Amino acid sequence: MSQTDELYYKVRVTGVLKCLSPMHIGSGDAEYQSDRRQTTRPESTEKGQYATVCLGAAGVPYLPGSSLRGFLRYVAENNLDQGTAWRLFGNVEEPRPDTDGKGRSYYGALRIYNAIYRTGPTPINNGQWDSQRHTTIRQNVKLEPITLTAEERKLFSFEYVPSDSEFDFLLEAENLLATDLEAVSCLLCSWDGGVGSSIGRGKSRMQGRVQWKVGEQVIKVMRQDDVQNWLKSDKPLENFLHPLAVPLSQTVMFPPLNLPFISFRIVPDAPMLVNDPSYVGRKPKSAEEKKNANIPDLEFSRMAGGKPLIPASSLRGLLRGRARRIVATILLDSGVEDLQKAGEKAETFIRQLFGKEENRSLVWLGDAVAETAATYQHNQYFNAVDRFTGGVAEGKLYQVAARTGGKYRGMASLDMGRIETLQKEAGLSDWWKGLLLLVLRDALEGELAVGWGKARGYGAFHCILEIQGNVLDDWPGLLAYLQQKSQNAQDWIDALHNELDRIAAHD
Repeated sequence: MSQTDELYYKVRVTGVLKCLSPMHIGSGDAEYQSDRRQTTRPESTEKGQYATVCLGAAGVPYLPGSSLRGFLRYVAENNLDQGTAWRLFGNVEEPRPDTDGKGRSYYGALRIYNAIYRTGPTPINNGQWDSQRHTTIRQNVKLEPITLTAEERKLFSFEYVPSDSEFDFLLEAENLLATDLEAVSCLLCSWDGGVGSSIGRGKSRMQGRVQWKVGEQVIKVMRQDDVQNWLKSDKPLENFLHPLAVPLSQTVMFPPLNLPFISFRIVPDAPMLVNDPSYVGRKPKSAEEKKNANIPDLEFSRMAGGKPLIPASSLRGLLRGRARRIVATILLDSGVEDLQKAGEKAETFIRQLFGKEENRSLVWLGDAVAETAATYQHNQYFNAVDRFTGGVAEGKLYQVAARTGGKYRGMASLDMGRIETLQKEAGLSDWWKGLLLLVLRDALEGELAVGWGKARGYGAFHCILEIQGNVLDDWPGLLAYLQQKSQNAQDWIDALHNELDRIAAHD
């Protein structure tokens, strides 16, 4: 038997998985926020709930082995030959007549255990941080598509493991060939922290991005002589597992998904405030406490460590709303006379691109996180106006805490695998390129605003794109870049108009 075909009777791989973005792998349970948070406002009588993450017996998070195995199996089936993938992960064949209508089952060689929480950052205390569970809570709202304001009773809360958290990983295998072990090592490296390395909830928001720390990988094996010595000994199995004498080559890294990505920077043109209720402190009860209190009613969103951010959910809602408006406008120009009907058709149309309950979005967006600490807190007081007298409404003074300055960096991507499938099976044309192009035009030209206070001048920004080393900060620059790549932007926009003309004709 050659060295590359050497058989290992037992293999144990240990290492560390690091989260590069907030992660939620749900337990299926929910708990009351008021039982967790000590700063809940006393006037609030409603007990909101949040979806919890998986917790082990010690009360700390873990990554389920089933989720880890599912990710690796998907990568294996798309990058390894069928025989190797079946040996590693097993398989059940389709029923066959010569086996009494039953399919043969293949047992997979790999056993992947739950990855247990190891260590993580020490976040600032925002009232939702739980030092025992090492988790915090994020809250999302559903926006009304026309007004872009929060819909009534559409607040969703989820528990998250913060970025920079680390988990101990353990994989074992029996009767594994050396060539198969090479494949396993390459599979683990597919957790590269990139766009397609996510596990858990919110993949299209690039949550749960995982990185395999190659430098902390340890591989121990048991050969035939080790097995014989173990059987003759009363010592534990651990004593007969030995590190590989020759390190694995790891020359191949399997891409987890067909997800090309671009980087973008958001440059604020006004104070930015995407409200995070978890940072809003308890309001004092007594008059003396109120006199000396300086507690904002709205607080800007930030990472667990305090870095300002614009959540991916806010950015995707913004782009989705702008795309809906563009489509509805074109439909009205194409002959749809009723504004409400144009809005309904636009909503149905953009679901193909931005997803809904029945299908995941083809557009993937991550959080935009402040690049440096060069942002400054912007506190401002506002008074509500009495609509009858036109004067200041008594007791309606409120304060907001926003951020100014700096830049925010994020990533965007497209699920090209699904797009290519839709192009083949459903005849998807280039209209989606035209729609995204028009949305990007508005972002580059500073026509968008995100978060709270748009009518008060908050949230305005312009965008800078970074594509394959090219920095594009205006619309003519993007058109010139596409022309260099032999892409005709007008053809894409025409495809969008043609598709919407066809829909309007069937009205």
